[in-house]
Amino acid sequence: MSRTEVTAVASALASAVLIAALPGPAAAQPIAEPLMYPGSNCVSVTSLIPTFNASTDAGRLSKLHGRITNNTAFRMLVQCPMYDRGNTFAGRIWVIDNNEVPGQDIVCCSKTRNPLGGDIANQCKVTAGSSDTPMQLDFDGPSATLTFTYRFFDCVLPPGTAIINYRGLAK
Repeated sequence: MSRTEVTAVASALASAVLIAALPGPAAAQPIAEPLMYPGSNCVSVTSLIPTFNASTDAGRLSKLHGRITNNTAFRMLVQCPMYDRGNTFAGRIWVIDNNEVPGQDIVCCSKTRNPLGGDIANQCKVTAGSSDTPMQLDFDGPSATLTFTYRFFDCVLPPGTAIINYRGLAK
C-alpha cells in the first residue's frame, strides 16, 4: 500500500471514530408550562371576517399583532387550536367583552375531539357583563385519554368583542 493510500485509510478511520463519538440528537422533552397563543391564532368558523389588531387604542391599531376582534354586526364563532400532550388540562382565555347588549356575553368552550371517534368532551365558560378591561375565563378540563385526541377552544364572540390571547397545558 502506498503512503497516500495509508494516509487516506487513516483519515477515513479517524473521521469514522469522530462521527461515532459525537452525541446523537437530544430526545424531545414534553412541554412543562402553559403555552401562550395570540388571539389571532383563532379562525372564524362562520363566513364572517374578523379584524386582527394589537390594541383597543385607536392610535395604536395594527393588523400585524395578536388580537382577534368581531367588528361585524353578528355573533361570530371562532376556533382556537392548541398543542396537546396529555390527559388533564388547565387553560385560560383573556377576552374583551365590551358588548353592552344584555345577554350577549362571550361564550368559550374548552373541547377535545378525536378523529378516530370516541367520546367528545366540552367545558364551557361565559363572561358576565361588559368591560373595556380584559376578563379571563379559566378552564380545568375536559380530560382526555385517547391517542390522537386534540384540543381547542370554541368561542362565540358577540359584536365588538375580542380574544386577546389564550393558553393551555395538557399533562
